[in-house]
Amino acid sequence: MMANKQYDSEAVTAWSQAIDACDGYVFITPEYNHGVPAALKNAVDSLGSEWSNKSSALVGYGAVGGVRAVEQWRQILPNFSQHVVRGAVDLSPFTDFAEDGVKSSDVKVQGLNGMLDELQAAIRRQGA
Repeated sequence: MMANKQYDSEAVTAWSQAIDACDGYVFITPEYNHGVPAALKNAVDSLGSEWSNKSSALVGYGAVGGVRAVEQWRQILPNFSQHVVRGAVDLSPFTDFAEDGVKSSDVKVQGLNGMLDELQAAIRRQGA
């Protein structure tokens, strides 16, 4: 956060502007070795105040639905003064994906809609 949105790299400046323009976020995260993927963690960590006082929701995927990565993001994102909604979606590559994308199921759609409703309510509460 000490960079105060002043970055040496044009790519990081563009990333900063894209993130700063959003009122909230849906992180879609794989689980990598029982945790968060390094590249996504680095992308988040490369910024600071752009994330502050905004809300997030989490979708995880992996052998056990990405739940360990999702729980780690629940510890990481509040460090940026973010509110993370309770609802989340977990996807398994063994049961939830087909060759043409994610399989639709009533349970997953209901969970996704509930999570997005929570996120929208959180964004409204933050005054965005």
